[in-house]
Amino acid sequence: MTDAAVADTNSRGKKRTPRNVVIRASAGTGKTFQLSNRYLGQLLSGSAPDEILATTFTRKAAGEILERNMVRLAEAALNAEKCAELAGFLEDPALTCEQCLKLVQNLTRGLHRVRICTLDSFFSQIASSFGFEMGLPPDWTIVDEIDDVRLKNKAVEAVLRNESTKTAVQLMHLLTKGETGRSVSELIRQTVSALYPIFQETDAAAWTSFPKPKKLAAKDLDAAIENLRTAAIPKHKSIEKARDSDYQMALDNNWEGFVSSGMAKKVAAGETTFYKKELDEGTVLIYQRLLIHAKAVLVDMVAQQTEATYQLLCRFDFRYSQLKDDARVLQFDDVTRLLADVAANNNVGRLSFRMDGNISHILLDEFQDTSLAQWQVIRPFAQQVTGRKKGKSFFCVGDVKQAIYGWRGGIAEIFDAIEDELSGLQREALNKSYRSSPTVVETTNHIFNGLRNRTDPDDDGSSVRQWCQKFQDHSTARDELAGYACLETSRLADEDETPADITIAHAAARVAELTRKAPGMSVGVLTRSNRVVGKVIFELRKLGITASEEGGNPLTDSAAVQIIMSLLKLADHPGNSVARFHVATSPLGKALQFTPTDGSYRAEQLARSVRRRLQSEGYGPVLQEWAGILTHHSGPRGKRRLSQLVELGYVWQTHATLRTVDFLNFLDLRKVPDPTSDNVRVMTVHQSKGLEFDIVVLPDLDTKLVGQPSQFVANKPSPTERIDRVCRYRNSDIRELLPADFQKMFDDARRTEISEALCVLYVAVTRAVHALHMVIAPSRKSEKKVPKTISGLLRSALTNGAPAEPEQQLYEHGQPDWCAGHSDAARTSSDTDATAVASAVPPAPVTTSGIRFATMPRGRERGLQRTAPSKHAAHRKVRLSSVIRHDNLPAMDRGTVIHAFFEMIEWLDSAAAPSEAALLAKAEELTTGGLDPQRMVDDFQEMLRQPDIVRGLTSTSYRPPRDLPLSADVQQALAAVKPEQIRLEVHNEHPFAVRDDGQIVSGFVDRLVLIYLDNQLAACDVVDFKTDTLDITNPSAVAEKVEYYRSQLDSYRRVVSQLYRLPVNRISTRLFMVGAGTIENV
Repeated sequence: MTDAAVADTNSRGKKRTPRNVVIRASAGTGKTFQLSNRYLGQLLSGSAPDEILATTFTRKAAGEILERNMVRLAEAALNAEKCAELAGFLEDPALTCEQCLKLVQNLTRGLHRVRICTLDSFFSQIASSFGFEMGLPPDWTIVDEIDDVRLKNKAVEAVLRNESTKTAVQLMHLLTKGETGRSVSELIRQTVSALYPIFQETDAAAWTSFPKPKKLAAKDLDAAIENLRTAAIPKHKSIEKARDSDYQMALDNNWEGFVSSGMAKKVAAGETTFYKKELDEGTVLIYQRLLIHAKAVLVDMVAQQTEATYQLLCRFDFRYSQLKDDARVLQFDDVTRLLADVAANNNVGRLSFRMDGNISHILLDEFQDTSLAQWQVIRPFAQQVTGRKKGKSFFCVGDVKQAIYGWRGGIAEIFDAIEDELSGLQREALNKSYRSSPTVVETTNHIFNGLRNRTDPDDDGSSVRQWCQKFQDHSTARDELAGYACLETSRLADEDETPADITIAHAAARVAELTRKAPGMSVGVLTRSNRVVGKVIFELRKLGITASEEGGNPLTDSAAVQIIMSLLKLADHPGNSVARFHVATSPLGKALQFTPTDGSYRAEQLARSVRRRLQSEGYGPVLQEWAGILTHHSGPRGKRRLSQLVELGYVWQTHATLRTVDFLNFLDLRKVPDPTSDNVRVMTVHQSKGLEFDIVVLPDLDTKLVGQPSQFVANKPSPTERIDRVCRYRNSDIRELLPADFQKMFDDARRTEISEALCVLYVAVTRAVHALHMVIAPSRKSEKKVPKTISGLLRSALTNGAPAEPEQQLYEHGQPDWCAGHSDAARTSSDTDATAVASAVPPAPVTTSGIRFATMPRGRERGLQRTAPSKHAAHRKVRLSSVIRHDNLPAMDRGTVIHAFFEMIEWLDSAAAPSEAALLAKAEELTTGGLDPQRMVDDFQEMLRQPDIVRGLTSTSYRPPRDLPLSADVQQALAAVKPEQIRLEVHNEHPFAVRDDGQIVSGFVDRLVLIYLDNQLAACDVVDFKTDTLDITNPSAVAEKVEYYRSQLDSYRRVVSQLYRLPVNRISTRLFMVGAGTIENV
């Protein structure tokens, strides 16, 4: 094996000369092994663990690198042969077991100082030391995915709430040219999702750099259009029709249609013939004049759309940043971007001082996936270690052919650029595979060498050839491995079938055949998308093949989960007849005593019961109970999916709202893998990165080479510079009107997409050890040339573009019966990448007595669980925006304001009620929009006109407290004294935190009245204000409402009992139903 990471000396005790190296390592060449050698070599040369920074792309890979280093040292410490083997890799023949033992001890003792991590983790460490310079909020944390979605939704709503209707409509028309069926909020969300990352990398100038072509004056334009109407044209029906159409489009100001068809399109292309007829010179001049105007109009339209998008993103960014600051959260990208500015304005010495340690050696793995912002942070460290000072080194390994994360910001071109930015770098290439058989390696060479020799004259063909120029022939060190590779077609699809579905079914049948022929062998079925993963799993199940689903799909693919989801839909909307029928006819409905004959009243009862339980017990425990009922009616996969549903319930609990539909939306968006220990594993190509399989099957190759274009294109002067120009994506007709440098942006964007598609293909074919099966659809009957798809590329490379007949082997290489000598046992993996083939851990088996789950991380890891009394009822004393859907915020804001108004009252009989001005000021302070402060003040003043409410807020009602639900002896004792002997204390919004039943219960009591008799606390009255609507003429409704809040008030009673060491029979609890004007004892 080539050693690219070791010292330049073989003598023991002699200090190694560190060198700066960039390794371009092809798939399966052991690049992570080289990084491990480099790391251990630095330890052996005397470097401390905290002086070495080793980064990779995922936390899993970082953990595997650390584990590999520890294991290799430990084995060398215990075994002389292993020590000699390690000595050979590290080029130190004098290495001893004792040295290795010492290194293990030092590394173990200093694990807290080891810097083997992801770049995000390293950046977070730096940011924790530069919070002030970066303007970070105190005690900031990284926001989780669920909370981030909520913050973005709130930011969108804030944008809409603070914009006038006229402004919102104008903005929408600019963004869509007035042609959209989407809502404004949906349009904003989609724009933010697609373009906010670009916005964060740019300034305003990048969005406003359009040229300003001059339009024709109105008078000149009218004359030109009239000249077109009377222009001399050849006598030809189609030409006359085309001219009339052009004239009408010019009259209608439909300049996009004008330039996209007819004679205008021909003239714009520099042609002067139409339907083989020469156009009059004067007519050509008329068209050219109108094209000047059309170009000015259309370029201006693109400029306005681009600038409008920037304005929208600015508004969103302002609100979103405010919300993140308030919540004291950041995304990893925020940390990286802010840190890039800090790194640029601080020397490495200062950074190292803040980090409490110098970095002398940098080891970067998977560098092709590094983003510009990440490189901007790392660059000062890299420049420092590659300088002239001795005792420092730089090691970088990656492969631009495996750059498949461009959509996450990775820029493979940085790999090429670092050699210009860093001094003294040596370049090495690793192209010998320690993974694949000669057959697989040769097929890989055939594919990419064949594509290099393509003769397609178009731009896409040029982009393919350009990518393939970087490809160097691979070789293998595994000559002993047998293998086979083929490109085969499925049958023709019938009229009611799709070719994609037939291809997937054919691939599934091939997998079934391979598992019979080669039992124990690992099979990887790799797809381009998670959607296809689900289809492959379905086809495999039809054939009786169990497979590990690692791509991840929503839990809605499970019938048992769908039953529970129907129950949750029913809880949100009892009138949902489909959900009602589904639940009633299911085993869950039978357990809940809900039948198809039950009417609307029973459905509403069930819905209320479900909502109450979810609020009082939480999603996790309730879902676990329902899953336990359905597990008896589910197969192994259904049980696993139920288990995953319960896990998501616990995850959701910390984000739960009052609407079950929010949880359902969360489930729809959450992709959950279904990993098992089966030998067949189905996943996307992206998820297979770093893995290897005995057999690889590719069923998803008929996808277009370039998919749906993004909404915008962007330009960078160089890979290591920021975006300096952004343009709205437009079709080719309008694109040709833009200046050449703008047109180049579109060409570059397409070339980048083609490059990433080829990278995905390369990663897919190089996962195979023994066999590679590529399954494609046959040629369409109407096919005239090879399609611009991945399968089309394979046909061009391997069959010279010959037609693909149905159910044929278009290409074969190797031995079809290669597995004959390998069918008795699974292959032992070779030592390649750090992430090589780790089998998924199957979930715990589900017994027939019910599903058992590990304790979920919803509580505290140490100490007592935190809860609140209001957790047992509908009203919670927490920030309402965290539990309520955003479209219900005005209603919940009203409740918050009303509570604040009552907080301003001590006694109505000893002081005046709060003034209208004070109430208005408080309302304006607390409202976030959508509510009329004056209306809330009027409502509150109306509440204070209700006799029962007024009496409850007067001190005389407590002297004596005949209205309170206290025990008889307490009532008698207080009634027997003079009123002046009773002293009262009022505590509004009284905070508390007490231990109750093994938990810490914390929260606020709306109003607590302490009743003293001769300075001795005799009783307490707990008042909870409720703004619920209530029909006081309906006794059952009143009783139901009281019962609903009873558990919450009981909790308050126990809390006050602990706080004041007062027996519970001396504590009254009352609901002030201020909306209805009544007081209910609880």
